Amino acid sequence: MTHEDSRRILTSMLYKDGEIKIIIAKERCELGNHYHKIKTENFTLIAGSGIVELEGEKSLIYEGDTIEVNPNEKHAFFLDKDSILFCICSKPYDHSDDYTY
Repeated sequence: MTHEDSRRILTSMLYKDGEIKIIIAKERCELGNHYHKIKTENFTLIAGSGIVELEGEKSLIYEGDTIEVNPNEKHAFFLDKDSILFCICSKPYDHSDDYTY
């Protein structure tokens, strides 16, 4: 399944008990700004660069960096144009497990 807006293209597919996501930044953009109560996410920046914010702490990220986001960890990404972010999720997408902050 693919979802697209002015910021990004997000492709997702079910994988085992969870989900795989690939996010391509069409422009410098902010993504996330939420947390999950039951899902763990493992992100790898496949291409590009940006900033990840976990629990209020910001860090630069570069191609090849991996980030684990555990349940209840507030997270956001600020990706540079043409960056590609790969994610393996422990659970499929569930709107009721997305909490904005």
